Amino acid sequence: MRSKTNTNAMFRVVVVLALLLALGVAPVLAAEPPYLKLAQELGTPHLADSAGPSDKSRLLLHFVPQGQTATNWTKMTTISILKVSQTDTDQATRTVIRDFRDALKPRHATIETFDESPLTPVTCFFEFRTDDEMDKGIIYSPDPGFVTVAQVAVKTPQTFGSDDAKALKAVIAK
Repeated sequence: MRSKTNTNAMFRVVVVLALLLALGVAPVLAAEPPYLKLAQELGTPHLADSAGPSDKSRLLLHFVPQGQTATNWTKMTTISILKVSQTDTDQATRTVIRDFRDALKPRHATIETFDESPLTPVTCFFEFRTDDEMDKGIIYSPDPGFVTVAQVAVKTPQTFGSDDAKALKAVIAK
C-alpha cells in the first residue's frame, strides 16, 4: 500500500504530465536561473529531481530544503515549464489554468484563492488546501511560447512564511 505522501507526489507528477501532453508540447529549455532563484526565495534551494524526456519537452522540477527529497519533504517548490505555440500562448495559458482548477476537484481540495487575470498577460495566483498540505502558486507565460506553473507546498500542520506569497506574486506582478 502506498503512503499518502507518495500518492500526492505521484498525483502532482501525473497532473502536470497530463497537462503537458494535452497541450502537445514541444521542446523547452532546461531550468534557467530565475526558477532556481524563486526556489531559493521560497526556502527550497535543493533540486530534488526533474522529470521529462531527453529532449526536455516536458520539464518538471522539484525543489526542497537541504536534506529532504522529492518523496520525503516538508516544503516543496514545483516548477513546470511548457512549450506552446507562440501565437496561442494566451489561450494555452488559459487552458492550463482551467485544467489545473479542474484537477483540484478530484483531490477534494479547498480552493481559497483562484485569481485569474481577465486580460493579457494571462496569469493566475492560486491557494488551496488538501488533507495533508497547503499550496500556493502561479500560472503565467514568462515569454511567448512558454507557460509556467510555479507552485510551493507545505505539509500541514506547517504554514507558509509571510514572504512566500509575495515572492510568487512578484513574478507575475500582482
